[in-house]
Amino acid sequence: MTYYKAFDENLCCRGLQFSIGQTKMCETLLCCWNEALACLQYSSQASRFCEVMPEGDTLTEGNKTFCEGVTVVKEIVGSELASLLSGTHSCWYGEEMLKKYSYVNGKLKTMSKCRYKNGELWEMCTYSGDSIRVTDTLDLY
Repeated sequence: MTYYKAFDENLCCRGLQFSIGQTKMCETLLCCWNEALACLQYSSQASRFCEVMPEGDTLTEGNKTFCEGVTVVKEIVGSELASLLSGTHSCWYGEEMLKKYSYVNGKLKTMSKCRYKNGELWEMCTYSGDSIRVTDTLDLY
């Protein structure tokens, strides 16, 4: 499986400095993702993305893995990065809300939010554009 981690422009995350080809073990758990778009969604300040390998004890929940450390395998750049950061990512928040995020070259283009009550669609909102604004709200009840 391939894992991804987002970093700032200095290859830092949560105050920790990382280096390509190096392993960094930490006292607190680190998070890495097996889906690049999920990594982008939860790391809005990121400017660099790398392929990593989790180290030490790990705990996987859905598309994220918590681990004691990571080895930074390589930085993802150019067309490989553009391809990884284009597409749609969906995630559930409990049983009541589904959000879908659509990205093109790492930029959020649209976000849809569907809220459910008792298993039935209750509200739907769509956000679009670089500024992400509400373009449609549908109250079904």
